[in-house]
Amino acid sequence: MGMAQRRSDRVVGSQLAGLVVPYAQELRDLGVDDTFLREITELTGGGAVDDPKDVFLKARRQSRIAVEIWPWLVGVVAAMIVPEIALRRLGPGAFSWISHVVARFRRRRNEAAPGDREEA
Repeated sequence: MGMAQRRSDRVVGSQLAGLVVPYAQELRDLGVDDTFLREITELTGGGAVDDPKDVFLKARRQSRIAVEIWPWLVGVVAAMIVPEIALRRLGPGAFSWISHVVARFRRRRNEAAPGDREEA
């Protein structure tokens, strides 16, 4: 950030300034959790690397199962677009019947619940 002092149209003096915001204390106190890293490498079959460049040179494992998810995503979108269009066209009151059906179902379930009434 720079500041300049002017008189009329002439620059009399200027000063460059900077601002540093240090990390928060809770982030500065964090260290490397070697135990956790060892557990992860054991679980995933990984290992330590001496040179960071070796991470990109090692042979990577291929995925064991290839699954195409686009048909599932298209199905989800197709299932969600119909209520969305109905809600936009008909308004929020269009689905009020759902709350009536749910309320009626709960009343019937509570009435038919065993152990609520004592038999004489």
